[in-house]
Amino acid sequence: LVASQRHQTWTATLLDRLPTGVLVLDPAARVLQANDAARRRLEEQREISVARGALRAASPNLQHGLAELLARASRFDGRGAATETMLLSRADPMGPLELLLVASPRFADGNPEAVAVGLIFDPRDDAD
Repeated sequence: LVASQRHQTWTATLLDRLPTGVLVLDPAARVLQANDAARRRLEEQREISVARGALRAASPNLQHGLAELLARASRFDGRGAATETMLLSRADPMGPLELLLVASPRFADGNPEAVAVGLIFDPRDDAD
């Protein structure tokens, strides 16, 4: 139990040090974990947000794409992964952020509810 708690603390510390935003999602798009960079990146744009603990898109098309990807991930048979890239508009001249969603049953090894990881980054930023 103590080793498990140390591992969770180490993982959380590692995630918070990454310059790329990281979101861990369940099949219903509930955010199970988010690092500081993800919270900052979400504030920079208006395409997606976290409402009542779940990732929500402002447009029906983006919301549908997110729901479809997570549904596919929850039906995987243990092989492969599904990916989807979404551009998140920001005010000019900043340019869009990218949200890369990677859905795979392999994420459930550490958390049985987790089916996807979202990476939010600025493609023009070398730190990401």
